[in-house]
Amino acid sequence: GVFYPTSWGTFTATFNSVISELYRMPLGKIYDFHAGAAKDINDWLAVGLNVYYRHYAAIGDGDSDFAVGADLGAFAKVGDLGCFKDARLGASVLNIGKPADCPTMGLDRYEESSKYPSIFTPRVGFAATVVESGSWKAAVSADVSIPSFVNCISDVGVELDYGEALKLNLAWQLNIREFAEGKDGICSCSLGVSYKFGINSGKHSMTPSLASQYLYGGLAAISGGARVDLGQKDTAGAEIQMW
Repeated sequence: GVFYPTSWGTFTATFNSVISELYRMPLGKIYDFHAGAAKDINDWLAVGLNVYYRHYAAIGDGDSDFAVGADLGAFAKVGDLGCFKDARLGASVLNIGKPADCPTMGLDRYEESSKYPSIFTPRVGFAATVVESGSWKAAVSADVSIPSFVNCISDVGVELDYGEALKLNLAWQLNIREFAEGKDGICSCSLGVSYKFGINSGKHSMTPSLASQYLYGGLAAISGGARVDLGQKDTAGAEIQMW
């Protein structure tokens, strides 16, 4: 993925692929491309648009299909709210378009699941800093999504930062429909850590990260990645010289 900030806005492009033919995770092959743009309206409000194309191929000689659509969202800085400092609020409507018809095994092993991603999914989220002492800072976040108005998924996260370098985070997700079906792994937790260090005399920086999450039925996910900032970070206002 690439993020490119300009005076006109911030432009993004990401690509990811998931290939899983495991019996307990029969996702098939998914290729996903996103492109988006976001713009600050004023000091406290930003809006964004994202378009995507997703190709799905079923396991073996199964059918293939595609999804195409758009996401709309807004992000607001609402300031301090009691014990919540630097509070932020986000709202979006995801997957406006055509979903992919991708039969696989879902909640009921005797029935096929399809229509991915869930068309027209509203989502709202909140995040804020709750504790700040010296170089240490603790923040919390929570969001709720309602896929196709037939389910409710909530996420809660806690992050502990030390300066700008070290970040530790713990996240927890609850899927109401899976909870009602009594499925294993419905209350899944993930643990992640990232550390930022400078390269090339501080002009650039790299932030590698590592995360792990238990899924269900003995399956666990372990992921690693890195963010690289290639541009010079602004630390002061522009200097204007006359003549």
